Amino acid sequence: MATITPIFRMFDYDKAVEFYIDWLGFKIDWEDKPDNTPIYMQISLNGIILHLTEHHGDVPTPYKLDNNNELVV
Repeated sequence: MATITPIFRMFDYDKAVEFYIDWLGFKIDWEDKPDNTPIYMQISLNGIILHLTEHHGDVPTPYKLDNNNELVV
C-alpha cells in the first residue's frame, strides 16, 4: 500500500508547535536541525504523518484555501 506524506511550510517554529502539537494533539517524531539551518520535522497523530519544513523551496507557496476549503491560486 502506498503512503503519502504531505510537506507543509512553516514560517515560525513556535507557532507551528503551538498549533500542531499543543492545539491539535500531534506529537513530534523527529526534528532535523543542524546548527543555524532551517528545521525539518515529522509529526504524527493516530496514523497521520506530516512533515513540516522551514526550508525555502521545499513547498511551493502561496497556497490558500477559501472558506469552502477550495484552493485559491
